[in-house]
Amino acid sequence: MTGRSLDPRRGCRRPVRRSGALLLISSTRADLPSWGGPLDVLSAFTLVGTSVLIWRAAGDRVGLRELRDGHTVAATVPALVLVGIWWYREALDFNVLLPGLAWRTWLVLYTVPSALAWVLPRRLPS
Repeated sequence: MTGRSLDPRRGCRRPVRRSGALLLISSTRADLPSWGGPLDVLSAFTLVGTSVLIWRAAGDRVGLRELRDGHTVAATVPALVLVGIWWYREALDFNVLLPGLAWRTWLVLYTVPSALAWVLPRRLPS
């Protein structure tokens, strides 16, 4: 095998970033190009597909540690997102931003415990 790893975990952050970036671009610009809508749908399906792959890869390995860490992320990230929305409220179109942001945030937060179980090393029971 070559020096580059074929580990699929390396590319899991890209769909989340692209989907969120496209959502922010579409909510700040009134004159989107014609390819903006189809690209948003494609990024949404990519995000859902990546989440499904993470859920399947993690299987039943999600334990109390992952749920606790996922709860910490779920308690922190929405508050930070709300601060960001408030900070840039003059430049955002909430009719576009909020529906997309709501389901994307739910999906990512729902996937966090499985992603942690997939990435973090297993602990042996003591």
